[in-house]
Amino acid sequence: MELLPVFYPNSSDQDFINFWTGENINTAWAKLHQARYLAGVVAGGELSEGGEVCYIMAWENPEVIRGVNAFALGVKLLNPNATISTIVVNTWGNAFTELKAAQFLDNRGCEMIAQHVDHSEPQEVFASLGKFSIGSNSDTRAFLGEEVLTSPSFLWENMYPEIVQMAVNNELGNKTILKSFYENTVHLSSLSGFVKEETRQLLAEEESNLMNAEEDEYIFCGPIYDTSSTIRINTSECASLKDLGTIDWYVEGIQILGDFTPQYPDSANNFLPSELVIFSWILVGIFLMFGIGFGIWTYLNRKSSIIMFAQPFFLYLVILGLIDYLFLLCFV
Repeated sequence: MELLPVFYPNSSDQDFINFWTGENINTAWAKLHQARYLAGVVAGGELSEGGEVCYIMAWENPEVIRGVNAFALGVKLLNPNATISTIVVNTWGNAFTELKAAQFLDNRGCEMIAQHVDHSEPQEVFASLGKFSIGSNSDTRAFLGEEVLTSPSFLWENMYPEIVQMAVNNELGNKTILKSFYENTVHLSSLSGFVKEETRQLLAEEESNLMNAEEDEYIFCGPIYDTSSTIRINTSECASLKDLGTIDWYVEGIQILGDFTPQYPDSANNFLPSELVIFSWILVGIFLMFGIGFGIWTYLNRKSSIIMFAQPFFLYLVILGLIDYLFLLCFV
């Protein structure tokens, strides 16, 4: 990405992420942490008093940390004694890792799960147990059921047309385009029927507050303390965009569980049923027998005109290639 201006000095690249900058590179993003804050309000309202909601983080970078912090601040509006426990899986999208992370968090007693990773496996795990979840980036309630309370996501369709038109008009320049909730570029999906009326009322108030704040910071305004009870944002002060773009601390009430690495199975059979594995080995045996048989037949008939015309050496190579492929297929 950083080399694009070198190779294409007369062009402009539009990057839909929030940390690339440079000559001829324009970045576009939306404040998804605002939607995660609102999702936290929903989670806090449906969590038991002082309960624990667990949050799967993709990475420990400012985007993800900003999101979980905003979520935690939303949770604490209705549930000030709640605990938000976080684990980091170090991947944006690995369905197996996310599945195992959700199972780990369920085993440690998490009442609800939220996430900043791409797959729906965490929500599926908790839905199968009758537990609530908060989705991410898409509305999964349609196929997972009412246990998915809501999902924060982008509304790119409200952002692309403006940027494309700016590009057509050669108006992009070298700038960062950052959209907010009031511009309808991030939102919450429709609410589950389990969400209580009290929660809905507070959510409506917070949505209104975000709309009225427009570009001004509303969520990260003091006093806000970190996990060591050190004040990070003083009373009557709010975080700047630069502060939020480099944030590396967690708000009070978040419990950091550390990195999570799943235990992968010892075998590499891709979870195939044992019957299919046995059938596959039978086929391998048949093909191997045919290969050896054709090799012997070729040797015994090496002086016949047909074999000599086909050149025995190349026939041996074909048979050797078959055996080599079967070996690689089975043992590598």
